[in-house]
Amino acid sequence: MNTETKQRTIPTVMPRFFVDLRSGCGAVRDRLHPDFDADYKGLHNDTIDVIEYRHGFQNSKGWDMKQEDINFLNERCAFLNGA
Repeated sequence: MNTETKQRTIPTVMPRFFVDLRSGCGAVRDRLHPDFDADYKGLHNDTIDVIEYRHGFQNSKGWDMKQEDINFLNERCAFLNGA
C-alpha cells in the first residue's frame, strides 16, 4: 500500500490589472505590459504600465489619498479585469 501523500495544487490566476497604492498616490497597473517591472520603485502618472493614476495630498501626518480616489481605482481595476 502506498502511504505517500500527494499535495493538490490549485491553479491561481493573477489578474492582469491591479491597484498599486503607495504613500500618497495610487494607480491601476498592467502586469502584461511589455515593459512591466514588478521591482520598479517609483509610481508616477508616466510610469509605463500605469493605466489610471491618482495623486493624493499632504497633511500633518504625511501623504494621504481621498477614499473616493481609492474607490475609483478599485472600480476601474475590477472593470478592466472583467469583474
